[in-house]
Amino acid sequence: MENNKILRYLEGQLSDQDKKDFEALIESNSDLQLEVEMLGNLIDNEPEEIPPYELRQKIYQMANIKDETFMDVAIKKADQLLDIVLGKEYSLDINPAFVTRSNDKSLLFSKKMNEFDILCDVFSEEEGQYLMNLAVSKNDKEIDNIKFSIIQDNKHTIEKYTQSNGNTGSFIINPGIYYINISTLKSEVGNIKINLS
Repeated sequence: MENNKILRYLEGQLSDQDKKDFEALIESNSDLQLEVEMLGNLIDNEPEEIPPYELRQKIYQMANIKDETFMDVAIKKADQLLDIVLGKEYSLDINPAFVTRSNDKSLLFSKKMNEFDILCDVFSEEEGQYLMNLAVSKNDKEIDNIKFSIIQDNKHTIEKYTQSNGNTGSFIINPGIYYINISTLKSEVGNIKINLS
């Protein structure tokens, strides 16, 4: 049993339904009953003074309770904020590393963005145009209904959506600089900039 839940029960922090369910579980489990009693006695008979840090840590460790200080939480949140500000997971490098595949006309690159794996496959056609296919997966599972808004030279927009197989299917584009915005129905996944010339 999670000891944090026992503490929330003893401190009256559970919802009414959770409290009823937990009390029914306590009645049916004598080991849990004993554990609740022990922690309840510790809380009821706590000394007027704050116990030493070492004693508190030892009790928390015995009860398998994670003791996160305010500073631990603040550092974790600040670290996540810095990742967003620095764009670590939310943008693609300006110069992605291309991998040549099958021949020198086919380029393939991938990037992890906001927990999604984005794949871009570009093939140079004979007429100076390019054949592009975009794909998305998450946890090795193809994702459908992801929107790719493809903007060329800040004026022409093409919208493509992934199908049930996780890709948009191939489509023809002209040479130029492309900004590709990737989004779900609820949020933005990230942006890609591609220069095809």
